[in-house]
Amino acid sequence: MTLAIVVDPEYSELELLAGQMPVRVVDSPRHRSVADDWWKLRGVSDALHGITLFKVMNENDAQVNCLNIIEQADLHHGVYSCQSGSLK
Repeated sequence: MTLAIVVDPEYSELELLAGQMPVRVVDSPRHRSVADDWWKLRGVSDALHGITLFKVMNENDAQVNCLNIIEQADLHHGVYSCQSGSLK
């Protein structure tokens, strides 16, 4: 399984990416708006696609934000999660 982790708070292709795979994304005003619209139209995320926001202390610190979310992402999407496949 492929999972996207988006740490750019202004990433503009979030909806397109979420239609292709599950996405963990920094909770920024732009992403919150896209996620709210996504959830209203499609419901919550599932194992194959969707948007999961994650809170950060500084939305512009991409390296720290990625390091802080990677373990949780692996827990939910990695080789030992309930889904088959591995985090890529």
